[in-house]
Amino acid sequence: MLSKEELRDRVVRIIAATRFPFINQTDWGEDYVTITNDGGKRIRGVMGPDGPVYPGIVITRANTDIQEVVRSRPRAPSRRPESRSGG
Repeated sequence: MLSKEELRDRVVRIIAATRFPFINQTDWGEDYVTITNDGGKRIRGVMGPDGPVYPGIVITRANTDIQEVVRSRPRAPSRRPESRSGG
């Protein structure tokens, strides 16, 4: 049986291979490259507010500029300070 991480990595690879580009997609650039960050391999990250983030799927152009990002992990709940009413 696969671990949750192994299953997630397989799903990411399948989605990357079968959905980028979509079947009959006409606006997929010839220089687009699909990259997966899976299996603990961090190949292509993007800068987030707290440092680099490694989405499951990153689409780049041949010059390495990011074209599209597909997040494969759920976002952590936001940590907002509780509002306090003055008394």
